[in-house]
Amino acid sequence: MASVTPEGLLTPAEALRDLPSVVVDDDGVRAVGFGKVLPFAVLGLADDASGPWAVLDDAGRLLAVYEVYEPSSPRHADGERSAKPAVVVAPAEPGSSARGTHG
Repeated sequence: MASVTPEGLLTPAEALRDLPSVVVDDDGVRAVGFGKVLPFAVLGLADDASGPWAVLDDAGRLLAVYEVYEPSSPRHADGERSAKPAVVVAPAEPGSSARGTHG
């Protein structure tokens, strides 16, 4: 481990570069940060998309990894497909830091 340097580390987004990715706006950043289930349309996904997807903010930072949400009963009455977070790695507020201070 002594040979590992900060310059040699990948960002989370770089580490997941092989996943298809979507970029969300500030409202999407908040929703993703709270782990909300989102309609495909909000994520800009085609109805036949299969995931998983890296969800990025407009600066290219990884917010979460989302996957297809298939509840036992439809979540959306109109039949629209949804995605849910497999993991959320970002805070809920745009521009906030995961290393923020309390207090």
